Amino acid sequence: MVAIMGQSGCGKSTLTKVLSTEINPSYGQITVDGKDLYSNINYFLEHMAYVPQDDLLYPNLSVNENLWYRIRLRMPHIQQALLKQKVNNILNQVGLSHHRDTIVGEFKKKNLSGGERKRLNIALELLFEPTIIICDEPTSGLSFNDAEQIIDILTTLCQQGKIVIITIHQPNSSIYRKFDRVLMMDMGGKLAFYGNPTESFPYFDEELSQLTIRRAEIERKRQLMTSDYFYDIITYPEFTSRGDPVYEQYQKQVQQKRRFSPDYWRDKFKRKMLFELMQNESPDTGGRAAGFKRIKKRLSPRSYLVSLWSFISRSFRMKIRNNTNNLITFFEAPLLGLIISFILRFTTSGSYSYHDNSNIFIYIFVSIIAFIFLGMSNSIEEILRERKIILRERLMNLKMSSYQLSKLLILALFGLIQAILYHFIAALVLDIRGLAFYNVMYFFFASLIGNSLGLLTSAFIKENRAIINLLPLILIPQIIFGGAVIEFERMNRSLKLYEKHPVPEVVQLIPSRWLFEGLTTAYAKNTKFHRALARVQKKELTYLQNFRNATMNYDEFQTKRSELYHAKSEIAEKWDPDQIMNSYLNSAVSLMDGRVLNSDRNEFLSSYKLLGTKRHRTWTFNAMVILFYVLCLNLITWTKLKYFFKE
Repeated sequence: MVAIMGQSGCGKSTLTKVLSTEINPSYGQITVDGKDLYSNINYFLEHMAYVPQDDLLYPNLSVNENLWYRIRLRMPHIQQALLKQKVNNILNQVGLSHHRDTIVGEFKKKNLSGGERKRLNIALELLFEPTIIICDEPTSGLSFNDAEQIIDILTTLCQQGKIVIITIHQPNSSIYRKFDRVLMMDMGGKLAFYGNPTESFPYFDEELSQLTIRRAEIERKRQLMTSDYFYDIITYPEFTSRGDPVYEQYQKQVQQKRRFSPDYWRDKFKRKMLFELMQNESPDTGGRAAGFKRIKKRLSPRSYLVSLWSFISRSFRMKIRNNTNNLITFFEAPLLGLIISFILRFTTSGSYSYHDNSNIFIYIFVSIIAFIFLGMSNSIEEILRERKIILRERLMNLKMSSYQLSKLLILALFGLIQAILYHFIAALVLDIRGLAFYNVMYFFFASLIGNSLGLLTSAFIKENRAIINLLPLILIPQIIFGGAVIEFERMNRSLKLYEKHPVPEVVQLIPSRWLFEGLTTAYAKNTKFHRALARVQKKELTYLQNFRNATMNYDEFQTKRSELYHAKSEIAEKWDPDQIMNSYLNSAVSLMDGRVLNSDRNEFLSSYKLLGTKRHRTWTFNAMVILFYVLCLNLITWTKLKYFFKE
């Protein structure tokens, strides 16, 4: 067991991150049994474990589930029974069997003590039976008993033939004596001492004899063999002959001057010829560290599906156990639907009529913006709060695509539930009929866009405050360029690259524009009345074509026409156009359809799109555009997670 000691900011955590390959060193060399670590990175990582200072636990999962999902994702090809047995053994080893089903909880809302949380972090690494275990401040913030228990677990691991490297700030004397080697660092990463703990006290006797002020106090600490002794010696300040402290300017700041500088300790250790023990007499220590590349392990199709399902299952459990999220999912959406629809339930006559409600335009647009916002609020912290866990899982060669896909699928599921609840409440208040499928579909797409924007933002931003400040920059363009607040013809002409285009090119990049247009045209031209009537008209054209081709005689044609006439009458009785259609939407879309016929170019809010020589229904075409945007946004997020994601 090697203890790395030093004052705050001297580089202890940085050193452990370099040793664990989380950080690539700019120069120098790390060897294991004489072999270069980075040249054999994939082999050595199988035998190394790194326990960071911060908790890397999922708060909404139980102790057992945290361990289970970690080993299941890392070993998808192993049978479940063997993995469960391994998890049980580890729980017994770290003394957490009685907390197996305890939900971990947030750090501020603890279900586990600090020592238990730290033991669980260690257990996560012991699952893979590492030979080298690197722990960053495993006893930080713990009580004396908890710290002793952690050190006892690590000592037991050493007795099993493992190498344990830990950083620790000020261990008590009983803990200090349990270390096999002690490495003391000074500011700037300078090495002050490395050797046996019992040899460390006489090593500083020469400097102790030079002290004047507080010498008796420091000698007392030496007699008690406390770790404070080393910090007092290493950082001892310079005094004048009158006993006043001496100050110096360092990096534009005035600070107390030290009697022994970091370079002094480094040079002293070099003179003792102990520095070569750490450098292993390698001729390449002064050179730049060679670049290395982790080889990704390819999973079999079955292992990939098991891994993906484990990601999905883990994401679902965390989401469903988040009470705040459940409150938003099951209450906020229908409540918003009730408030928005109630406010927009307007009519000029005495009794309400959906046909004469001029606010349906606004209802569609506000609903689209609301679902983009709901989608973002559900997802905007998903990656941010798991940032360090993602980094660890990426170093474990876990599939970032599976992680991201699991997040998106679970968010989409909750978004679909919100869309269904919202629609049925709003449709009941506004008397909207025959549009359930397209309403739910477009609200779901709006939520999906929000989810994708939220995940993208969460991958790039590192602070919650920055995310809050960024929200207006994302939502306001969705409102301004959505097509309902400002007519495109009245926007600044400088926005257009080509004057004849009715819609500025920048608007085409805004998802709300496609969502609003697609759902509005569906409201106007794709109700159940329109769909039923279109099926009858299609049959009518078929019969007419058969009659002209002489495959159907006149009497048969007249009989079919009579049947179609009765079918149209039944459709009109079942789906009264004056009740199922909104006159304002129908007029606006019909007007734009006329413009398309006259100009032979696409117009905003027309019910079909011209793509070459073919026509496509706007609600279908726009849905494809939205799915394309979802794909692009998630590809950017995946690229960030896979190639550029750092702490």
